[in-house]
Amino acid sequence: MEKGRVVAAELAAKKKAEFEKEEIKRKESESKEKAEFEKNIEQHYQSIVSYYKKDSLSEARYEIALFEKYNKSDYKGIPNFSRKLAIMDLEQKVAGIPASDAKANLRLYEKLAELNPESERYKSKVAHYKSKVAYYEKEAEQKRLRAECDLELLNWSWGSNYGYAIAEGQIKNISGRKLDRVEALVTYYDNKRNMISSDSSLIEYRPLLPDQTSPFKVMTSYNPAMQKANIEFKFMFGGRIPTFHRKK
Repeated sequence: MEKGRVVAAELAAKKKAEFEKEEIKRKESESKEKAEFEKNIEQHYQSIVSYYKKDSLSEARYEIALFEKYNKSDYKGIPNFSRKLAIMDLEQKVAGIPASDAKANLRLYEKLAELNPESERYKSKVAHYKSKVAYYEKEAEQKRLRAECDLELLNWSWGSNYGYAIAEGQIKNISGRKLDRVEALVTYYDNKRNMISSDSSLIEYRPLLPDQTSPFKVMTSYNPAMQKANIEFKFMFGGRIPTFHRKK
């Protein structure tokens, strides 16, 4: 057993020595390559200029990669060439993305705008897709909120007539089940949000079937201090009904 451990240790030492030897060779090779590159750096640079003029972009990218590899990315016009190639790459990527993918378009146009801040086109695209992303996020949030509700308020308004405050509109059943004895409850406030009064009334359709839309009207004595109103829905002998109010 002791002999086995000795043999294993010798093998491990041998492998380590071989690895260290190979590592020294690799570093010496890299050092020579770097020295050779630095010796001919101007020639490499002129090659990039030539490739760029000929639209030989793959060759230009290869040469630029050498400047990056040997930490010479700031040599002469290399930053400018790198920026132009990056713009071309991003332009090619964004051309393949459908306009409906607002987030992907926004991400790439933000990168393009960062590379070329003076471009009015990039600024316009960023603003456009930011708006689309915000719209889609709002729609997704609205959809999530609607899924949590039993009713959807399609429209409503209030005003005064002949000494009454009258609130009316339409409500839709989105619960997937029959809803019976649904009431509209309207609360009125002054311009400082102090409550003035509230009143309720059963909606017109009783019961309200799934996907059915019913009108409603709530009348209460008018007070000239009424400035704002809030509406909610409840069961006549029960609690509040979750209602989706679509925000515009």
